[in-house]
Amino acid sequence: MPKPTMTRFSATIINALTRSVNERGVFRVTSVFSDFYDKTVIIAEYEIDDYTGKTEKTVLSEIKADVQPYSGGRAREQYGLDIECQMRMFCDMSDDVKVGNRVEYDGDIYDITYVQKWDSGLVAMLERSRLK
Repeated sequence: MPKPTMTRFSATIINALTRSVNERGVFRVTSVFSDFYDKTVIIAEYEIDDYTGKTEKTVLSEIKADVQPYSGGRAREQYGLDIECQMRMFCDMSDDVKVGNRVEYDGDIYDITYVQKWDSGLVAMLERSRLK
């Protein structure tokens, strides 16, 4: 059986799907979809003191993302999820984007209620938070 070889066409496809970024000597591969990540969002953890009611925020990271209006009904249709959400966020892989953390975007705070990993990045469902 002949050994599979990479043709010029398949190499072109692979290069079209990913591109490398060299930032401060660190090599990483980013999604071609990152061109659509036109919003800067803050990923943070919030701790609320039950006694005093004070909120303490810890910023985990600031990332570029594509944030779109969305609904729980659409999440049910497209993902089979039974959740409430007002926004959907697409971004590159990040350990900070996980259920329980919060996203600050456009002056509002959103709870991350669902995260799905794809080959090209993440999609997260966001529900408007009660925090102000």
